[in-house]
Amino acid sequence: MPKVTAAQFQKQFGTYSETAQRTPVTITKHGRDSLVVLSAAAYERLKSFDTREAYSVFDLPDDIAEALLNATAPEWTARYDHEMDEAWNSPNPKSAKSFNTATSGSEKTHKVAKTR
Repeated sequence: MPKVTAAQFQKQFGTYSETAQRTPVTITKHGRDSLVVLSAAAYERLKSFDTREAYSVFDLPDDIAEALLNATAPEWTARYDHEMDEAWNSPNPKSAKSFNTATSGSEKTHKVAKTR
């Protein structure tokens, strides 16, 4: 893979853009790899391997929501249970409120999502 400085890439944009149609071109800045330029076809090919999906709480499929609601923490996480107790019993109402929202929100949110 060809490697060029940002200045070289700017000066010879046409040459390096043609090269990038055949093979990715690494652009360096201050001696470090900064960017990689590649053809649109190569980019689309790479994107096709990414099958991740992001959902809003309202679009969460029922099977995933059910799996999240039924998930249990591994046994080794029990050593952190005291942190949960501390958060529940916190004298600071602000931290208790944010804790309640964070822990009980998923169940309530899912009910909202189902009724929408």
